Amino acid sequence: MRASLLFLSILVSVMAMAQEWQLKKRLSFENNISSCAKNNHGEIYLGFMNGALIILDKEGKELLYNSESNNSRVTSIDATNRLRPLVFRREQQTLNFIDRFNNRTTGIDLSTISQQFVWLCRQGPQNDIWLFTSDFLEILKFNPSSGMTTAIPLISNKFLKIEKPLQMSLFKNILILLDEAMGVVLFDQFGNYTSRIPDSISKAMDIQDQQIVLHQSDVFVFISPFDMTVNKKIKAPDGAFEEFLFLDHETVVTISENQLSIFVDR
Repeated sequence: MRASLLFLSILVSVMAMAQEWQLKKRLSFENNISSCAKNNHGEIYLGFMNGALIILDKEGKELLYNSESNNSRVTSIDATNRLRPLVFRREQQTLNFIDRFNNRTTGIDLSTISQQFVWLCRQGPQNDIWLFTSDFLEILKFNPSSGMTTAIPLISNKFLKIEKPLQMSLFKNILILLDEAMGVVLFDQFGNYTSRIPDSISKAMDIQDQQIVLHQSDVFVFISPFDMTVNKKIKAPDGAFEEFLFLDHETVVTISENQLSIFVDR
């Protein structure tokens, strides 16, 4: 009986790895893509090295083109609020809310908020903005309406050192940091270190179906942020890419330099 269960476990594992991706659409742009994001409608946000922004639907059709090219690359986009996506340009130390109805932006100069260089940012759960500063020791919570800023020290342990953070996400009051050397590190909403996911080194991260998704070698790894369980591994599309987005469990977008590719499960 135990041998049968072992065989079944191995079979399920092998089946989970078998994924047949079919290229649905590939788009090429004049400028290299510097950042990407998605909203809960499956729309795709692309930021470019020249500062421009494009929004596509799930099929790759253009919905909006914002041409505020300023030779300062878009570092990150947060489309949690699809009516007010947040665009961060690290070199300029600016934030911009994009108004999709009139294609205009509302800017925030981060030098007026923090003496520290802001490295990453994310929209918070209470209409605030979470800023990760360059000393990598604190989060600043900024409320654009009131102008109030609250500093939250990141309390970790002596063995944990964030040196090169790549991405920051918020999920159910869990702060998720992807660091180049440490992998995925989790903090609670008060800045307390909770855990580090083992073997989680990756260049990019996504959140899909309440799971953290990492790209490692040629597979996507789905990990629970609550108990750090690896729930499944599936084969990634062929070819090299820097970033990825799961629009749903059957559609994944990959980004490589100036190309975007949309793959669907066969």
